[in-house]
Parts: sequence; structure tokens; C-alpha cells
Amino acid sequence: MVNRIDPQIDFNWAAGSPDASLPVDSFSIRWSGELEVPFSEAYTFYTNTDDGVRLWVADQLIVNLWTDRRAPTEAKATIELVGGQRYPIVMEYYQGNADGDAVAQLSWESPSIARQIIPQGALWPLLRASGPSPANGKGYVKDTPTLAWTAGEKADKHDVYFGTDASAVTNATAASTGIYRGRQNLGAAGYVPTEAPRRACRFLHTI
Repeated sequence: MVNRIDPQIDFNWAAGSPDASLPVDSFSIRWSGELEVPFSEAYTFYTNTDDGVRLWVADQLIVNLWTDRRAPTEAKATIELVGGQRYPIVMEYYQGNADGDAVAQLSWESPSIARQIIPQGALWPLLRASGPSPANGKGYVKDTPTLAWTAGEKADKHDVYFGTDASAVTNATAASTGIYRGRQNLGAAGYVPTEAPRRACRFLHTI
């Protein structure tokens, strides 16, 4: 297994592989990070791969083309995103035993962005918590929940914000008494509030 940070997903290894320690066939790659979007609008994502590919944006599987192919094949999907936000993004790719070059590329476009390989400035390492349960912005929580989340890969701890007022939670800081629930160790199973707020929860990160 090889771990590294790639500034973009724009590769053509031809008949080779990404690393000397990997075979030229039958290898797989998983890129994970955060995508920062500049505008509130629809974004179309394009994968160009030989062979299989899966793409998740904002925790939604939007491309699922997990099959062998003899030549690079494009797939695309469109999703609405909010400007100024960062979203988790995951792309999985495998190179099988079929003939053809090993290719993996990820592009995007929107009404305000011409089609291009997603640039380095839009991609960030996955530092923040993701996949919170209950979900961010959950409008109603029936019972006292156990808050759970997927830890950021480079984070040591995560800050937890939880409350009954959605606006107050969104604008909270570490000085917000009753909403800021402290800095939780990653080894903890989760956080159980002592009351059952019913309108909002969110998770922030610390490095």
C-alpha cells in the first residue's frame, strides 16, 4: 500500500503503474479529500478512466462505473452545491487485467467555471470530520441521540456544536455556552448530549 497526496487527479500511467511497488495491472486507488466550491450553482463532474470508477461528492454516490473497459471512458453527473462550502469528495479507481492504458482523470464545470481538471486550489486534505449522524442540518431528532462522525484523517480531536436553534448552532464559536460541547477525543465512541435538542446539530474540526 502507498499513501501520498496528489494535488489533482490527472494521470495517464500508460502501461505502467502509479508507483514502482505496485503492479501494472490489478491495482486500485482511493482519493479522499474536501472540495471547496466558489459559487452556489450546479456542478457537473466528469470522470475519465480505464478501468472502473466510483465518485462520491457531498456523501452522494454520483458516478458508478465499476467495470473493465478497453479504452478510457467518460462518465458525468451533476449536483447542486453551495458556494463557500467544503464538501467531502471521494474517487475510487481500479486498473484490471484488460488491455489498455491506466488512466484516471477528474474534471468539473459549472455555469461560472469552464470545464477543466479540478485544480489544486479547490481540493483539500480530509482534515475535518465528515459523515455526521444525525446529519448536518437535521431538522428533527426524536430521541436523545448519540452523535457520531468519521474523523478527519489528520485531525487529533474534533469540536462538537449542538443545540436547539439552527441559526445559533451555525454561528456558534467555542465561547458559545450551551452550544459548544467541547473538544472530543477521536478514540471516543461519540458524544451523548444530556438533553434532546430537536432542531440542529453540526460538527466542526480542530487540527
